[in-house]
Amino acid sequence: MGQLCSRPKTVEDKPAAPTDNSSGLSDQHKHNLASLDGQHHAAYTMQPQLETQASETELSELDVVVQQLRNNHNSVTGSAPELLQQWDHDHKLVLDSMDAAIQRAHQRHSVDHGSPGQHHHAQQHSIPSVYLHTTPQLSQSKLGHAHQHAPAPPVQHQHFPQQAALALQDEPLLKQAKQAYADGRLLQAHSKLQKLSDLRGIDYLQSGNLYPEIGPDLAGLSALKSKVDEGLADLKDHNGWVVSRDDDLQVMYRHHAGTSVHSFKFSADFNSPLEHVLAMSREFDLTHLWNRYVLESLILAEPSIFQSTLYAASWLPFPFPHIDVVVEARGIDLADEDRCLLILMNTPEDLTDLADVIPAASAKRKRADILPGSCIRLQPLAPSASGQGRVRASVITHMDPHIKHVPAMLLNFVLKVMSPFIFGTIQKVLKSEFSSPDKVLPCRMREKPELYGLVGPRIAEYIHQLQEEDTLLAQQA
Repeated sequence: MGQLCSRPKTVEDKPAAPTDNSSGLSDQHKHNLASLDGQHHAAYTMQPQLETQASETELSELDVVVQQLRNNHNSVTGSAPELLQQWDHDHKLVLDSMDAAIQRAHQRHSVDHGSPGQHHHAQQHSIPSVYLHTTPQLSQSKLGHAHQHAPAPPVQHQHFPQQAALALQDEPLLKQAKQAYADGRLLQAHSKLQKLSDLRGIDYLQSGNLYPEIGPDLAGLSALKSKVDEGLADLKDHNGWVVSRDDDLQVMYRHHAGTSVHSFKFSADFNSPLEHVLAMSREFDLTHLWNRYVLESLILAEPSIFQSTLYAASWLPFPFPHIDVVVEARGIDLADEDRCLLILMNTPEDLTDLADVIPAASAKRKRADILPGSCIRLQPLAPSASGQGRVRASVITHMDPHIKHVPAMLLNFVLKVMSPFIFGTIQKVLKSEFSSPDKVLPCRMREKPELYGLVGPRIAEYIHQLQEEDTLLAQQA
């Protein structure tokens, strides 16, 4: 994005001389057509300035629009008032298109020459290409000639000026979406933004990308929603899975034929409040202290209370190399949609920005990837008779160790030795670590009331429903 392009000038770049189909047109219309040609020529006159800022695609898109208008005026027939009205419409179209192209070029120029922080921010929020107004008055027959020489413009959206975008900040739906986003209720935020887009007839995808300060981006939330749907579907679909264990701990395995991807699924109930189980996963840097198979556990980054980037190295028996992973984790409150807390997990596509914080020992370890669809689902259950909180934890991991043939011995070790050990250890840690408020995990929880303080009240909203459902199931048994 930081590269500036200079488009080579060719014969094709020059405005083509119009075919003289103007016989019978009024002098006023001939003057207007000449004015349109002049504006197109002016766009090329200022081309050196645009070429230092605008991309070749943007200039080409502007070329297509202007050429379409020229063809339209060369073939149009009708009364002088109709022709003048059409010219006025097309005249505005050219001006708006040029303004849009220059505005986008200016924004790109500002980003490319801004501070390093500004440049990094711009990379995180990709900006779409220039949007041009479309004109329904241009029929397919009138566009036919232009289509022979240049591809038709893509389906384009309404140009959304910054002033109008900022005015959205007072929209109740946007305020509700922002609050839901801040509370980790991302699907509700997505629903509010989609409703706002539908009601106002605007393309919020564009305004969210161009002006991220307004609020969360609908495009990004749509992608997250797809990951949520994928993760929940994988957790509930057991077709093609091999059951390794099915008692107090359920363990399943699946190999994806023709690939090096192996999937593992675990599920177990714990007699602990949901926030305690959440703390064991969220305070990830403590994992190596209680899990003897974990050699190293680090939190590399924490963009928000609901997001973290993690590094873990795991011991494997000889002769296999120790394995490590880098994982992005994101917590999502699905209490209203699925009565659970979901944590999405996957290895980032680009680890360049993490090179300085990944430990040097990683070079001696075998890197594995955690693929999208991997997640942890924490579902609150009805409290026990004594009032003790309970939770069902389900985990699905799609792992690619980049090993063509994984020996059965290693798979059996993971399924029959490592998994039961980790399950038993979690039970012991939950019982001992929360026996005193002075232990490490309770202290960590008190340091983050903005996270753990959200969990209890959310579960309390459903506690009576959970108890009623538990009673009904007991009666049916």
